[in-house]
Amino acid sequence: MIIEMSGKQTKTQNYLKRFAQQASKRLQRFGVPISRIQIRLEDEGQGSHKQDKRCLLSVRGQDDFHINIKQHGKTFRQAMSVSFNRIEQTLRRQHAKQRQLRSRQRVTAMPLMEPAV
Repeated sequence: MIIEMSGKQTKTQNYLKRFAQQASKRLQRFGVPISRIQIRLEDEGQGSHKQDKRCLLSVRGQDDFHINIKQHGKTFRQAMSVSFNRIEQTLRRQHAKQRQLRSRQRVTAMPLMEPAV
């Protein structure tokens, strides 16, 4: 897996690395092979706008699967946390849809049984 980060301070980079590793572990439970996690942090620096920290979190899988989430927050940690929770929620919904689709396919694929005489 490749973890790409953009950050200027080493303290921030260490936090980003730990965050990406934890995110990867938590996403593995969905059975999605994660090939890349990109975290981009930007400080938009607008004095009047209180939520000026932006996090762009991109998760890519091996089979043309990708999710991109952009989140603003008061701090980088808040923006990262909310964006990751949104990715988890998206994967949970996708996983539930796939499970439901598979169960429907199993039900329609079952042959009809004739009553015993």
